[in-house]
Amino acid sequence: MGNYIGFFIFLFFILMAFWLLIFLIGFLGYWATLGGLNSLMPGLFAKKEEEIAEEMEG
Repeated sequence: MGNYIGFFIFLFFILMAFWLLIFLIGFLGYWATLGGLNSLMPGLFAKKEEEIAEEMEG
């Protein structure tokens, strides 16, 4: 078991970097998609505070 401890540490770091990369790509894709939608259809997300308040009141 002692012979493999370095390998396990190496594997741990590789897997952590991999998941971090997946998260970053997913986050950037989400951000880019919302930014693209916002530039194509500005009215979609650009509600005024009064409109939001009216909707919450029902």
